[in-house]
Amino acid sequence: DREREIIERLANKLAGKLDKDDIASIFGPVYKISKRLQKNK
Repeated sequence: DREREIIERLANKLAGKLDKDDIASIFGPVYKISKRLQKNK
């Protein structure tokens, strides 16, 4: 899905700096809030 695709892309760009779990822990809540805001439009 879209969320996983973005996390994969960021993990590749940040290889050696952050791992996928770190990126997912940051991006996950942001993605959930974004989806909620889109539903409320």
